[in-house]
Amino acid sequence: MKKILFLFLSILLAFSLFSCSEDAPIEDDKQVPIYEGMTVSSAIKVDTLSKATYARTKALAKSTSSINLNKNFKDIEITSSNYYADLGEDIFITVHIKNPDKFEILSFTLNGEKYSSYMFERGSDMETIIIKCNVGRKSGKHNYTIDAIKYVDKSAIKDVVIGGNQTITVIVSEYEHEAN
Repeated sequence: MKKILFLFLSILLAFSLFSCSEDAPIEDDKQVPIYEGMTVSSAIKVDTLSKATYARTKALAKSTSSINLNKNFKDIEITSSNYYADLGEDIFITVHIKNPDKFEILSFTLNGEKYSSYMFERGSDMETIIIKCNVGRKSGKHNYTIDAIKYVDKSAIKDVVIGGNQTITVIVSEYEHEAN
């Protein structure tokens, strides 16, 4: 009985030694996906909005009773990282991920709302996720913040490392803006 047990353990040890060759891929060498930031399309980037157009929009708003941009926009800092959109406009938010090992992106959460992969727009892939959002019917500053991004590693669901700015700002106005 001891000889059979010894023989069995010897064979098991031999199989485990031969199955660990140097050519076998090492799973730990895979690079975890890293979130790098977001951009918005179908909205005017603030740095392309002429100062004259912005001033004219504010003056027009002062003369109407329906909206007061000075009141609604008083706390908005105009920076090149902001975007402009019109009231009720659909925008496309593009999430950029460094994903050299092409892990499948399962979902992400934007402002507390979960978007699963079947909800991604055409043109999305393992490094670029595009979703369509409507800016709504309220003018002012709208922030869009990535809360989490999930990917699949074999059968495990894991979090993408957040490496970029998690928030972008879209300033919503009732008026159409002209680009330079």
